[in-house]
Amino acid sequence: SPDKWSASRRDYVFYLSGHEIPDGIDSVPLSPVDGNATKIGFINRAEFPVDVRWLDHNGTLHYFTRLGQDHGANAEAFVGQTWLVSDGEGTPLLYYIAEKETPDGAFGKGNFTRD
Repeated sequence: SPDKWSASRRDYVFYLSGHEIPDGIDSVPLSPVDGNATKIGFINRAEFPVDVRWLDHNGTLHYFTRLGQDHGANAEAFVGQTWLVSDGEGTPLLYYIAEKETPDGAFGKGNFTRD
């Protein structure tokens, strides 16, 4: 029935795990040159603001957004694209790799937490 389509749209997500960066930014994998379109999301559960950037195939970081505590954002991305979460000083804390959306449209979302 048409009433079923009138409900507000929601994002469907799956958990995207972050990877530690013990050996500095040079140890983070570069993004491929291109890939299939997807989405990626982030939620900051840390008690301090974080910056989200993506790393291109040449090793250049591109600024996306700053997230305050308990704030989130979604972005257009491509499969295999590398995204970094860093503190306010620019120190990389974790990286995430964008994954393919599921057939029902769910996309990967990373929950960043630091004690």
